[in-house]
This record gives sequence, C-alpha cells and structure tokens, in this order.
Amino acid sequence: MKQTIISFYKEYLGEYYNYFLLITIILISYILSFALYKIVQISVIKIYDIEKSNLKRRIKTSFKILCTVILVSLLISFTDFYGYILEVINKVLHLLLILSLAIFFIRLLALVRDILQAKFDEDGSHNLSERKVRTQIDFIYKLGSVFIVIIALAISFMSFSRAREIGTSILASAGIVGIIVGIAAQRSIANLLAGLQLAFTQPIRLDDVVVVEGEFGRIEEVTLTYIVVRLWDDRRIILPISYFIEKPFQNWTRTSADIIGSVFIHVDYTMPVDEIRKEVKRILENEGKLLWDGKNSNVHVTDCTDRTMVVRITAGAHNSTNAFELRCMIREKVISFIQNNYPHCLPKEREQKLS
Repeated sequence: MKQTIISFYKEYLGEYYNYFLLITIILISYILSFALYKIVQISVIKIYDIEKSNLKRRIKTSFKILCTVILVSLLISFTDFYGYILEVINKVLHLLLILSLAIFFIRLLALVRDILQAKFDEDGSHNLSERKVRTQIDFIYKLGSVFIVIIALAISFMSFSRAREIGTSILASAGIVGIIVGIAAQRSIANLLAGLQLAFTQPIRLDDVVVVEGEFGRIEEVTLTYIVVRLWDDRRIILPISYFIEKPFQNWTRTSADIIGSVFIHVDYTMPVDEIRKEVKRILENEGKLLWDGKNSNVHVTDCTDRTMVVRITAGAHNSTNAFELRCMIREKVISFIQNNYPHCLPKEREQKLS
C-alpha cells in the first residue's frame, strides 16, 4: 500500500510528490484529531460528569494538536524522504511532540484544578476549609506546571547530541558554573520553598482578609513567587511570597471569618453613656440586623482626655465586609443621635476664667 501511494504521487506530481504527500498527511491527521476529540469528549463527560464547556476550554486545542503531531509521526513513513531532510523532519516532529505533550499535560492539570475547586464554594461566609483546599490546589497546579516545563526543556536539550556534550563538559570541567547558577537562583528557590510552606501551613489562604504594610485588603492571587493583595479601594499590592514567612502581618480570617468591629466616638463628659447603649442596641436590632452576627456588642468608655471621654462601641459580624458596613452605620447613626438629642454633649472647648 505504501509503495502504491508513493508511486501514484511520483507519477502525477513528479519530484514534489513528497511535499504534497506531507501536506496531505498533516491535513488527514488534523481531521482525524477532531474525530478523536469527539470520542474522548463523549467518554469523559459520560464517565466523570464534566461540563462540556470546561472540557472544551481547557484541553480541546492542545489535545487536537497532540493528536495531529502523533498521527503525522506515524504516517510520515508513507513519504519517500531520506537522508538529511528526513532527519530534520523527524527532529522537528520529536520537538513538536515534546512541546505538545507538555502543553496538553499543563492544560489537563488546569482541568483537574477546575474540577476540584468547583467542589469547594468560597463565596459563603463560613468558607474556611474551602479556601484552605482551593489555595493548596492552586499552588500544586502551578508547581506541577513548572515541573512539566522543566522536564520538557530537559528532554528537548537532551535530544541534541551537541547540546548534551556541551552540558556534560561544562559540568565535568567547571563546577564554578553550578555555584554561580545556584547563587543566582537562591532567592527564587527560597521563594519556591516559602510558597510550599505557605500552601500547607496556611498562615494565609485565598480570600483571607489581611493588613499588610498598613493596608487593608484580601488575598486575591497566590503564585509561586509572589502574592497579590486586593486593597479595599481596588488597588493591588504585590508582595514576594517570602514576605508572609519572614514578616508579621494581620490575618483577620485566620481561624474564622467572624470578626468584631469597633467604633470610637469622642463625646463631652456630660453625655449619658446609657443612652448611647440603648441607641446602639436599637441600631443593631433594626437597621443593622442583616449585618450584625446577633451575639457580640458592647459599649465602653475606654479613655478620657482633658476635653472628652472616648466611647468604644463594638459589634460582631460574620465577615469583614459586613463588619465594615456595620461600623460605618453605627458611627453615622450614633453621631446623628447625639446631634439630634444631646447636641450639648458634642466635643467642645471650655474657657477658664481667670480671677
């Protein structure tokens, strides 16, 4: 059959038959890759109950490219290439196979990550365990992707005998090169190890509420080398991953999303504190009912100055967002209450008469 195909192309296409045959093989392989993808798609969706759109988005293109390269590698024997040209074609196909395999496995890892993370909902108020697992899954995916890229590059270089000889001679004759590379990569390796420690000791997780560098925000992204914190005003602060191992920071949702917010109000000494307590209770049971956790609330005089006393109001909420809104509401309504009912109790300056 092979000789029949070659003879046919030689007879009608002359010396260019090999190139036309190669193009034909590529087209046939690409068409067959569509059919193979459909078979895999139907089987995977039926067995693992994966969403079709997610499967298509993650592995469709990489799977078809991989199938095309494999089929072309198998069908290339139908051509009559020989010598240097055949060697070049085989080398290119070998490199393409390594590249397409690496891309496919990375996309497959992304699909597995999506499937696992879909099982854990991080939108609820009590989502501590969900955020913990999602952070670990995300880090393992990124670490796995880097590992695949390194292996693919290593195999690619090893396929060139000249590159293999150069690498062997450098390692055998000059250990100083390894020392220089090690020193240069020390910081990156430290960050990588810090990321591994961070993923499993869990001082922070995705969506944790933190205070870093005097800024309040949420953990938005955890990469292998840095962490993105989304601040309250939608700015982003980028910190090296080792920052969260080496420096102190506040984590408001370390063990629970529940949080107690506080409001400080300065009032005159003539202000009856019990009236503030009654007003705070009214606010929490009415306007702030949806934000308050229904348990924690207190009103204390925590400090005195030469002109005012400091009243601290505390109230609990199920998450930091609710706590912020509740604090703003309490502050606004208590000030309005004092203005309307006890205007003489607002902070004031007193002049002392000299006799």
